Amino acid sequence: MSEQEKLLYYIHQVCFVLDDIVLYLDTHPTDERALKYYEHYNRIKMEAIHDYSMYFGPLTDDHVNVENNVWEWIVTPFPWEMEA
Repeated sequence: MSEQEKLLYYIHQVCFVLDDIVLYLDTHPTDERALKYYEHYNRIKMEAIHDYSMYFGPLTDDHVNVENNVWEWIVTPFPWEMEA
């Protein structure tokens, strides 16, 4: 597994954790431990997405850098276009 694939897989794992805690928070919105847990993993997700964007290109349009009048989103390979 390439470093790109490992980081993308890690991002998917963290997003799964966040999805799960969001479901819990929907029914327990004042649980302080759960809120701290969410904040912790949300920071991890944002850092991982930032790292991915820096090394492999943007995952979402809000992480696109416009340089030399080029829309970076379209010139970098999409995650599913990685070599197998």
